[in-house]
Amino acid sequence: MIDLHFTGQGRDLEQLKAVLRHLKNEKKFMFVGCSKGDEIIDFQKESSRKGLSYFGIDHHPQTVELANKNKYLSHTKVVVANILEKDFLKDVKKKTGFSKFDVVVCRNLLIYYDELCAIEIIEKLAKMTKRFLVLGISDPFWFAVENNMIKIGERSFEVLDFDNKIFRKLEKTETDPMKRHDHFLAVDLGNKKLMRTCCSGCTADMFELKTKEPVCEECREIIRETD
Repeated sequence: MIDLHFTGQGRDLEQLKAVLRHLKNEKKFMFVGCSKGDEIIDFQKESSRKGLSYFGIDHHPQTVELANKNKYLSHTKVVVANILEKDFLKDVKKKTGFSKFDVVVCRNLLIYYDELCAIEIIEKLAKMTKRFLVLGISDPFWFAVENNMIKIGERSFEVLDFDNKIFRKLEKTETDPMKRHDHFLAVDLGNKKLMRTCCSGCTADMFELKTKEPVCEECREIIRETD
């Protein structure tokens, strides 16, 4: 796990303002990789709404201790948790009292991980959020956009603002235009562009085998249909 003691490029106020424009009745906010909590303070300053609950997670005990001593975060619960641990979601519930949050923000953390680790992190974030997922503007993005939708794990998300990486989780009662797909990813294998659309298992094999061609027949058929 990488030690980060700064928020630096993550403190993009314009992105936070863009997030606020999409919010309605959301009350519980989780900031993953929050370091000392600066972006939580920024968000609180930009939001005029009352009665909101803020939570933060960071893997480093010293930065969490600093966040919890900050007078501007006196009503915010910041805990130590490692998102790469197998029981991360259970750990979050144990320490915060909640397993899901209305809005999950994780900005400019994925840039420090390889593709497979980053995808694993995004899938965990997708499970944590009830409605909105916000990633960093600088974070790489491997998920294919189809009909303004992306598939993360078993759930589909609407792309509300791609430039600001703001995604809305579809309710189970909503029609899912991506239901015919299992889990499709747009894979970037170093060519700096989204190349192929493949299922998660196929993608993992592509990375392992260092090939740019889809491995499973279903994915190859989809590529033939879209070419």
